[in-house]
Amino acid sequence: MNIIGGDRLQPGYIKSYNNLGCTLAKLDRLEEAIQVYQQAIALQPDWAILHNNLGQALFEQSPVLAVAAYRRAIALQPDLALAHYNLGKALQLQGQHQQAIGCFEQAMKLAFDPAFDPAIALNDLSLSWIALGHWQRALAGFQAAIISQKLIIQAYCDWVKQLSGQDELTQARIACAQFLQGLLQLQFPVADDSVSDLTGDLTGDAIGDATDGLTGVGVALAQTYWHWGNVLTAYGGKAQYQQAEQYYQQALKLQPDDLNLHLNLANCLVKQERFSAALWVCHLGLAIHPHHPHLYAQLGHILKQQQQWAVAIAYYQKALEKPALVPWRKRVTQPDHLAVQQRVINVEPCFESTHQSNYPAKIYQTTQEWFTTEHPPNSQYLCLQPVLQPALPASHSSDTCPGLNCSPCLKRIFDRFNLIHLGNGVHTWQGSKPSTDTSSTDISSTDISSTGNTKLAIASFPLFIAVIPDGKAWATPQQNSWQICNAIAILTDKHTLLADLSRDYPGQLPDCPHSHPDRHRIFSSTLTAPKPIQGRVAALAGLSGHNYFHWMVDILPRLELLRQHGVDWESIDWFWINRLDHPFQRETLSALGISPTKVLESDQHPYIQADQLVVPSFAGHLGWLDPWALEFLRNAFLSVRPSSQVDSPQRIYISRAQADHRRVLNEAEVIHALLPFGFVPVTLETLSFAEQVALFARADVVIAPHGGGLTNILFCRPGTTVVELVSPHYIRHYYWVISDRLHLNHYFLAGETLTCNFIRQLMYPSSLTEDIWIDSAALQRLAQTLNLS
Repeated sequence: MNIIGGDRLQPGYIKSYNNLGCTLAKLDRLEEAIQVYQQAIALQPDWAILHNNLGQALFEQSPVLAVAAYRRAIALQPDLALAHYNLGKALQLQGQHQQAIGCFEQAMKLAFDPAFDPAIALNDLSLSWIALGHWQRALAGFQAAIISQKLIIQAYCDWVKQLSGQDELTQARIACAQFLQGLLQLQFPVADDSVSDLTGDLTGDAIGDATDGLTGVGVALAQTYWHWGNVLTAYGGKAQYQQAEQYYQQALKLQPDDLNLHLNLANCLVKQERFSAALWVCHLGLAIHPHHPHLYAQLGHILKQQQQWAVAIAYYQKALEKPALVPWRKRVTQPDHLAVQQRVINVEPCFESTHQSNYPAKIYQTTQEWFTTEHPPNSQYLCLQPVLQPALPASHSSDTCPGLNCSPCLKRIFDRFNLIHLGNGVHTWQGSKPSTDTSSTDISSTDISSTGNTKLAIASFPLFIAVIPDGKAWATPQQNSWQICNAIAILTDKHTLLADLSRDYPGQLPDCPHSHPDRHRIFSSTLTAPKPIQGRVAALAGLSGHNYFHWMVDILPRLELLRQHGVDWESIDWFWINRLDHPFQRETLSALGISPTKVLESDQHPYIQADQLVVPSFAGHLGWLDPWALEFLRNAFLSVRPSSQVDSPQRIYISRAQADHRRVLNEAEVIHALLPFGFVPVTLETLSFAEQVALFARADVVIAPHGGGLTNILFCRPGTTVVELVSPHYIRHYYWVISDRLHLNHYFLAGETLTCNFIRQLMYPSSLTEDIWIDSAALQRLAQTLNLS
């Protein structure tokens, strides 16, 4: 590809091709971007920006060449702060932290460059200090990075003060808030020239030697890492285990003698099947705590996983011989010698028997393939909608695809919407046409048979009903607000997994070319014998079934699939479905005429085998509401009337004050800014389902943070204006799809983000939970732009 023709270009054209290179790089077309930059450099070799941008495009493929490009940019323009920063990042990722520190400091000295935010360099500078063991300098850097956003930090800490639970998530938040408050209160020596000149080079094992305050901060940081590691390990999943491992390792840098950290890190490594690394961690622990029974028991467990039975038994026996030699934290009990003895008993028979597995014996990618291949007696496959369109080709490695958070797949979806930035953090899309006249719209006759934006058409989702004699259904039960149902599996009587009726997190986005049923969570779970259920059971349980959005979008439409193919709900003896913890679950089922006495809760009965298992396909791609499902929900519930008359303000703000994540931290300020425009704040948890339906059906303007409450826009009239408040790090399409189907005027406003990535990721290991901070002035400007005054 020869993009640039001719021997000479005017400087203006060079800038155009630089912009082209930047665009190609953003599209992950790095080879083309590199070629554009190289050709432009050949024509104008003295422009530092081109060399800097070339380095960014080269970095993933050739870090050495990237470093050379950054150095050339700096030689041409020594005051180019961005080149100094990029060189620092490249050196940091290669482990050359001392050199990286010099680059970051130089970038900060050149902070007059308007294209560069020095807080970003300060964050990375502090990370390199951590890597070198200089914790005091790192903490001083983090403190300086967050001081300008102290209000956000304080709002988070104020909310955490109200928490009192003993679960790991709550304890992680409490420890994090203690660390943040301690960090803000620390007094560091202030140098004249740079953060690196702070006195005192404290290593990880001496973090508390300088002051009592620093001791408390170090302990709180270690506790934060500990609890987040426990949260992620308990939640499970490849990415979660890897992140938990990093947290445990950071905690060990702060508290290298901590026995619990060694044990939990080893356990995390075992879950990743990295047995050699787990053994190494246990032996490191034994070097600090010789002969400790828990470490011996852990070694026995690891070796048992590797089927090294004799050595495993030897370690278990050592565990039985040794008493606990160190005090344990209150949350950890003393060694249970009976439990250890039982482990020994369970291992010994393995010398004479082969390894038994309760994993699925076989996988069929589709239920139709199973039906046509095996011709199982008394089974049925009733096809409602076949796949008419192939999925898009692969664009990235399947090994690294993070499911619902897959950046290439998300970008492909966003491109379908043709997002338009209106300024001040406000976006809309090409198909969302401004209109505020909803007065003449007959909500009962809304046309939702086709999407407003034809680019939203995706590969058809196969819709079918499967009747499986002696079929099995398995689900992970919800444990608490964060350990939710994260896996569903349907198996035949021969223990064959039907992949298209099974799902697990991290999930899969529409048109994603990657499918790996062999990595389903059922293959890393221990299955007990299924509970036999007499009669006809409809399997409807779904991922995150406790969540209002997933209940409405992913679960309830499957009932309609049954009805569409003539399966009378009355003929079903049991509906296997997520636990009915919330009023909206009971109210919606009641409105559909399904008695709670016929519900078999999957949380209470996570593994069943029914005489006849009736399984509708999923209603569509996870979280993607298709037109037929939207029509079903509106027809089913718009006629539901609340038991009493409720106020129906035309302009509503939906509060998430009672949510445990993704809250608007400065909600009082936001509400105050909206009151002059006639908005009424509403807490949906205080309303019945019918009252919520009526509220949204009559609203003209809805402003709400991204969350389950926005699901109710599916009851809005065409022309209703929707403003979605989001964190810049968690922008998703779920509600855009609904708005597009109903011809709503949808906007989203991105809030302010913490510039210090270290602190942000410590507060929110997952961007899904990140809270929102909205600039009230930006909100007022948006209201004026939408003519809401």
